[in-house]
Amino acid sequence: MTKPIKNILIIDDDRKAVGVLRAAFQKKGYAVREAYNVESGLALLRQQAPDVLILDLLFPQTGGLDALSSLRGEQAFSTMPIIVLTNYSNADVLLPLGAKYDVTVMIKAESSLKDIVAKAEEMT
Repeated sequence: MTKPIKNILIIDDDRKAVGVLRAAFQKKGYAVREAYNVESGLALLRQQAPDVLILDLLFPQTGGLDALSSLRGEQAFSTMPIIVLTNYSNADVLLPLGAKYDVTVMIKAESSLKDIVAKAEEMT
């Protein structure tokens, strides 16, 4: 019996970061979908919920925080595993965010690719 392929959705406007994450997750056997803005990402998510969502917070238009609030308000996504992966590093904002929305917060500059993949694997 084969193990089902796990799905990751990455929503981040940093194309280079998405490419690096995609390669790392594909190497581990994940199916990866990606979006470079919140609106497209939410559309992909509603088509097929991922096993884990990786979400940036800072976008030029609609922000990741708005998306996070919206998702946690919907029954279908209220417990979906989410990793907030961001360059934003204000602990006064990020710590309460993790608790309020039940998400794992990882700061890009402080998190290795190996740590990010390991955290996603732990959540699936």
